[in-house]
Amino acid sequence: MHGECQKAIEIKPYKNAIASFDEALRLTDYQDWLVWNNRGVALLKSKDYKAAIKTWDDGIKALKPDNPDYEEGCGELYREKGEALYNYATEESEPFTNWFAAKINYEKALNFFSFDNDTFRNRHLQVLQELLKVCSALGDERASQKYIEKAAQRLEELLAECETKGQKITLERKYAAFNQLRVDIKLQSNEVNKEIAALELAEKRKTPVLLGCKKIAIINRRS
Repeated sequence: MHGECQKAIEIKPYKNAIASFDEALRLTDYQDWLVWNNRGVALLKSKDYKAAIKTWDDGIKALKPDNPDYEEGCGELYREKGEALYNYATEESEPFTNWFAAKINYEKALNFFSFDNDTFRNRHLQVLQELLKVCSALGDERASQKYIEKAAQRLEELLAECETKGQKITLERKYAAFNQLRVDIKLQSNEVNKEIAALELAEKRKTPVLLGCKKIAIINRRS
């Protein structure tokens, strides 16, 4: 009984918040994506996973294409769904259905956060990073290869646009996982040239002599 009371106490603030979000949505003609987003988060925190997913779905359906925040709103709501589905799946005995659903939602978010739109370039990369995590969980090597190459290419474009060394370092650190994923994918291959390319990518800051020795060792091992 005590446990049930404690749970009710913990959930009550979120229920109050949900009521406030409902009023805010009514006043904005259901066009404020951030309110939809926060309503879903409140439901998620109150342990109502399915209601959270439905809220984000309802938000996507409610937003009108002529809304100036339409692309941003739909992108963020699809992204929230992807993250929630992925996290929920990790707690299930059979996670693949929700992982697959998470992948679909991240891909939809990616379409709304077009890299061609300067406003969304960083978000595009962030969604790619989260999408790759799902592809890895699914064991989808083809999709992982496709998205990691896309991510690496677009990261190079952003790095080239950095005005200061500090900006470049910050960006490299933020997306350091991309290069490591590229290395991991390339090292899974049995082809000598791809394995050497992986070593070059992983050790581009090391001495040329050491890298050359590793290349020779790989070729000798394969011959």
